[in-house]
Amino acid sequence: MKKVIYFVVIALVVGGAWYLQQEDSGNSTGSATNVTSGTNGSDGTQSNSDGSNQQSGTTTASGPLSNGVVPTSDDVEEEDEDGEIKPGWQVYKSADEALEAIKKGSSSYDDEILQQFVQLGDDCTWCDTLYGSLRDLLKDPAQTSDQKGYFGEILAMSGKLDNIRALVAQIGQAEAPQEKEALAESLELTLGGDDIVKFLSEYMENPDSTLKEAAVAAVSNQGSRLAAESLYKNAVDSKNADGYYSMGIGLGEFVPDEESYGFLQDQVLKKDDYSHLAVKALINSGLPGITMVVDVLSNSTDANDGALLKDAVDHVSYDEDTKAYLQKMAARPQTPAFLKEFIDSVLKEFKDIEEEE
Repeated sequence: MKKVIYFVVIALVVGGAWYLQQEDSGNSTGSATNVTSGTNGSDGTQSNSDGSNQQSGTTTASGPLSNGVVPTSDDVEEEDEDGEIKPGWQVYKSADEALEAIKKGSSSYDDEILQQFVQLGDDCTWCDTLYGSLRDLLKDPAQTSDQKGYFGEILAMSGKLDNIRALVAQIGQAEAPQEKEALAESLELTLGGDDIVKFLSEYMENPDSTLKEAAVAAVSNQGSRLAAESLYKNAVDSKNADGYYSMGIGLGEFVPDEESYGFLQDQVLKKDDYSHLAVKALINSGLPGITMVVDVLSNSTDANDGALLKDAVDHVSYDEDTKAYLQKMAARPQTPAFLKEFIDSVLKEFKDIEEEE
């Protein structure tokens, strides 16, 4: 079965839907469904454009560490008792110490370090200083494209609008295609609230195709109603019935929060050229969304409504409750033929999964 975002997708985030338990404060960060980017060599090192492997230096933007030593897993406790990655503010004592670890991690695209810096919020008292240093490194010609992409991922997943602004600006200013692409891939992993969705929505029709597609991908990775509305509006305004679906982004790859269900159901009810995107988005949410789609279509007398389900089978995730529900709907005599055909295709996929297991 097809794995929807991205998050995408993209869809790290870091490695899929992710949760940081903040042990000391009792608070928790948000979750996301994104995937980290970056190309590592077979030995785990990051390759530069000239084919060499480079590790960044240890001088920070605000000065070297007092002892000049880069922290390692031997120096700090990076996992809690449950084996979950601790947030960066619990692992490092200062912005300087964190920056040194990040610069070291950029040489091998260390995913564990990336996970330490996902939406740390106000608990991190030195993060603003750290983010300022990372924004400066994006402009530093001494840093490789891959290193800038790594720094960009931390900025993108910070949940801070200022960091997203800086990343967008650097994408627009980047002259080297490799650097521009690396930064765009970082932007796709953006996490944040509606302030960030609103900001990025302004770039979804940008003349710069790299920036435009990265902005669409980033908004696709959010689950809010505003994100759903923005993606739908973009598809309609640009008369793009595909809605970037063929590129693996856009409303068809959107995984909605509960607050988005009503809006998406309304778009399905329109049964227009864009409704298939809302169908896919609802199905991405699992059984609640599948139920809404089936409810809308179960009383249809128009065989053309089957077009709304094109490619939707790949968006259904296997679980026992979904299987039981679809079996029940398939057995109903009043279920339209096109809907029954869709359900039968899904159940066949489920059977194949069970046989493989």
